[in-house]
Amino acid sequence: MRFNKLIIMMIFLSVLSGVYAAEDASSSPISLGQPGVDAMYDGLLNSYMPTNVRALGMGGAQLAVGGRSDSFFVNPANLGAKKFQLSLPSVAVTVYHPYEMLKVNEDTGTSFVDDIINSMDSGNMDQVVGSATNFFRSFQKGSGKLATLDASVGFTAGGFGLGVQVRDTIHTYGGSTGGLDTQLFDELNAAATLGLGFRINLGSSFSIDIGGAVRFSYLGYTAGVGVKTALDMFGSDSSVDPAQYFTEQLPLATGFAIPFDVGVNLNLPAGFKISTVARNLNGTYRMKVFDNVNSFTSGWSESITGAKDFRIEVPWQLDAGLSWKWENGLFSPTVAVDMVDIVGFAKSGSFDGRSIMKHIKAGAEIRLLSVLDVRGGLNQGYWSVGAGLDLFLLKVDLAYYWLEFGETVGDYGLDGFSIRFNIGYDR
Repeated sequence: MRFNKLIIMMIFLSVLSGVYAAEDASSSPISLGQPGVDAMYDGLLNSYMPTNVRALGMGGAQLAVGGRSDSFFVNPANLGAKKFQLSLPSVAVTVYHPYEMLKVNEDTGTSFVDDIINSMDSGNMDQVVGSATNFFRSFQKGSGKLATLDASVGFTAGGFGLGVQVRDTIHTYGGSTGGLDTQLFDELNAAATLGLGFRINLGSSFSIDIGGAVRFSYLGYTAGVGVKTALDMFGSDSSVDPAQYFTEQLPLATGFAIPFDVGVNLNLPAGFKISTVARNLNGTYRMKVFDNVNSFTSGWSESITGAKDFRIEVPWQLDAGLSWKWENGLFSPTVAVDMVDIVGFAKSGSFDGRSIMKHIKAGAEIRLLSVLDVRGGLNQGYWSVGAGLDLFLLKVDLAYYWLEFGETVGDYGLDGFSIRFNIGYDR
């Protein structure tokens, strides 16, 4: 029953993302190139990466874990195995704050999702607005997320890899107080990735994989809109036409970057692998600002008043991972540990337990009878669980996990639920 509720919640959030009322762009916490407006959206400082539900169930550890068509998006050296993989397509949906969505209100005896379901039957949108108001009161200050939708296709063979990915994300920014002062904004990513890898055999039990991938990445994101403004549009007294506001009054910024990644795997005896990846090299987005969607689609030439073209500098990142895998038809375990952003960690000069934990991801997977996968792990100190079902040409992956959105571990843990469907030959 709760699974059905989550699916309905995903649909509702998708509708919400398309009906933002436009506020004055200068009030947005998201920099659209206006003079004097600071960029507070730290999500833009991370180059686009598709949602990997398998890795999320394993605490986010993924660098040295191959075997899927999308593994070269994370580490292009995985192409050195020269496997044939085909994914047509892969779709992943993520909802954040699922605990708050499903928590029963003591006064009403229903949850936020219950009210959404009931309103579909009765047509009482005021009930939804009231329940959503209570839901957003739980939001903390700073950056967060509400929902994400991923779609991709991928192909690998003979050391070559090609993938096309699209992702839409509803972000939140709670400012200094959170709650109903939170703002919402939408981010759209599209990317085409081309990779090449090869293997150097050093003996019967040792080999080195070297790979590289270049990505044409397109980014677009809107100005922020207050939660109160967005919810008012659902009320019975609203006179706002959401479609008109979205197309005529909501500022947005768009741009592109061509980053590339380089990876190396050291394949060792007994199923051990050590991996290193330098990612987001040349990761600079060249951005342009538009008054609204109409000005964007009418020729990409009308820039917002007072705004200038600007750039988003995405810092390069060095990650390392270690994995162990035992191949067995009945019972096949995999254990993986990653340390992310090694250079940033070294530059921080802070080497206490909390700082170290923020850069560590670890997890395990057990495959049973080549059909069922059971997963678990720790991501920056937060636990995660997941499962996968392999029906040969159809794969389904689930994960429930917590992510850190604060500066240090323990500042702002946010839970998420992801489900991924994948059709194709993906081993």
